[in-house]
Amino acid sequence: MIIISHRGNTRGPNPEFENHPSYVDQALLEHQVEVDIHCNNGEFWLGHDSPQYKINLEWLIKRKNKLWIHCKNISAAQILSVYRKEEFNFFGHSNDKYVVSSNGYVLSIGCFVNNEKTIIVMPEVFSVKLNSCFVGGVMTDYANEIQRLY
Repeated sequence: MIIISHRGNTRGPNPEFENHPSYVDQALLEHQVEVDIHCNNGEFWLGHDSPQYKINLEWLIKRKNKLWIHCKNISAAQILSVYRKEEFNFFGHSNDKYVVSSNGYVLSIGCFVNNEKTIIVMPEVFSVKLNSCFVGGVMTDYANEIQRLY
């Protein structure tokens, strides 16, 4: 099972550090990580509600095999889609029950599609019992706990 640390969290929500590059790097030592990306005037920024931490394309490329990039604005998705050779794994959504990432995974709020290409998003928030789902992975603020259980 793929375990994806939500914004770099591994032991629960930590809004003060979420999406900070060094926090993400720490989580990447053990897990894949979902990050929130904004693109403004051709510059990349990490941050959930707004751009907070400036990064560059090289930062993304170096970590691309372990990042799940949540594009927070259309500019981010458009620019990442141009770099097809880099094969970034990215997606965008608002209030959707599911979304398909650029690498073909279904990110699901709930357990609607049960297969190895399904990632259950934030089961702790949406009261999903993982033992009732056959899934390819989990995106969670509790990556260390999920890893210990599975």
